[in-house]
Amino acid sequence: TILKYYHKGALIEGEMKNNLCIICSGRVEVFKKEDNNRKIVFSIIKDGDFFGDLPIFGNIPYNYNFMTRKNTTIIVIKPDYLFALIKKYPLFARKIMNRMIHRLYKSYLYIEVLSIYKAKEKIPAAVVMLNEITKTGDSIIVKDIMPLKEIGQIVSNSREVVSRVMNHHYQNGSIIKRKNRLIINNRMINSYLLSAVSESFA
Repeated sequence: TILKYYHKGALIEGEMKNNLCIICSGRVEVFKKEDNNRKIVFSIIKDGDFFGDLPIFGNIPYNYNFMTRKNTTIIVIKPDYLFALIKKYPLFARKIMNRMIHRLYKSYLYIEVLSIYKAKEKIPAAVVMLNEITKTGDSIIVKDIMPLKEIGQIVSNSREVVSRVMNHHYQNGSIIKRKNRLIINNRMINSYLLSAVSESFA
């Protein structure tokens, strides 16, 4: 195996995409750029998550880009060694499968955020999904919030709509803004989508 270190904002390129890459610490943004140079973020993966499995297990090439959202450490496992580990340690294979299934569920939630829900529900869920969070009881603590304009692009709403929805939650106390973090009261918003996202992305 290879241990790789990346600084915040670094692109992960080349042969790294053809091996199983397990994130030891940090955050990695999975995104694409459209012809108009608009960036679409598909997911944020963090400690314990991995990428590179599609080319290895499904012979499906990646059409995404990977960029670190903070300083990140990654373990790289080459395919031959990965298959030897799976053969020798069935528990390891089971954990890989569980992670892949969990990621499919997260992808399903992401599609819901993008397409189904009204702005008042999907924007808080997107804020939780796309930023680093911790949970304390009914409260979700969001740190280093992504700019509202970028969140709006991802959920197909303007910056003004995002700002208006966030102000609505600020005014009724369901979201409290404190310097560089937000405190979201999941019980007050009472959204299935927000509950599911906070459980899966915490």
